[in-house]
Amino acid sequence: MINTAVHDEFDQVEQRITHSIDQIWSRHFGPIPYQPAEAWSPLVNVYQLKDRLDVCVDMAGLKPRSLQVRISPGRLTICGVRPTPDPRDDASQPMRIVSMEIDHGPFRRVIQISGRVDLKKVRTEYECGLLWIRMPIAQPG
Repeated sequence: MINTAVHDEFDQVEQRITHSIDQIWSRHFGPIPYQPAEAWSPLVNVYQLKDRLDVCVDMAGLKPRSLQVRISPGRLTICGVRPTPDPRDDASQPMRIVSMEIDHGPFRRVIQISGRVDLKKVRTEYECGLLWIRMPIAQPG
């Protein structure tokens, strides 16, 4: 059984509420001026298989070397910084932001993991903007 940290659940609820408020505000008063968040939390899927836990993290727009993955008993931490998407080839070219919904800047996600993970056999893969963390379950003995 895997439990996501309670504060991560609150962060997700806060993000949904903020997004809903932004949508309501925009409908009635026009676009909201751009305001960067302090940090964001990437979306995660966790799968428990017979012999391992697989975690899939949405990391679109990131280079694998910019990610930090730390695994300790009972806890998986993923952090890094996603650059702001910018369509300009020339930074001196003027640009007006019409809408900005893609999270960027520093991020951190902590996932509580139960069960004994064999820390020496953990593998990571990065493909098509998804980070896969494969954590074999340690065999008793």
